[in-house]
Order: sequence, then C-alpha cells, then structure tokens
Amino acid sequence: MANFVIMLEMLKDAVETVGPVNFNSDALYEAAQSYTRSIDGVARISYSETKRVPVDLYGIYRISAADENVVRVGPEWYPTLRQP
Repeated sequence: MANFVIMLEMLKDAVETVGPVNFNSDALYEAAQSYTRSIDGVARISYSETKRVPVDLYGIYRISAADENVVRVGPEWYPTLRQP
C-alpha cells in the first residue's frame, strides 16, 4: 500500500508542476528526482538520477497476532546497503 501512496504523491507533484495537459513520463521522472518522504521525522524514502530503490532506512518492528499490534523494537534506523 505504501508504494502506491509514494507513486500517487509523485504523480500529483508532476501534474501540479507541468499541468494535466503537459503531463508525460519526463515530468514524472523529474518529480521523482526531487521526491522525499519523511517518516517519524526521518527522511526515509527518496529517489535520484541513479537510485531507483526508494527506501533509505529501515526500522525493526515486532508484530503480534495474539495482541493484534505492531511495536517498534528500538529507535534505531538501519541504512539500506547498496552494491556499487
């Protein structure tokens, strides 16, 4: 679901910048280059000219079906490891 939100936000940014009549793949590409999303006050999602995988940082969560909840294990953020 979150990936759909990211895509819709980039589409919205592109259309707001160039207008609905001028929207095209180049406009979407340009909008993606400047897109970032902060979660819990931390910029966790971004794109660049060469970076195509959006997630920059991950948090660790514990999920309990019995308690029907999701709990953050700690405050740390772990960076995405990318091969050159």
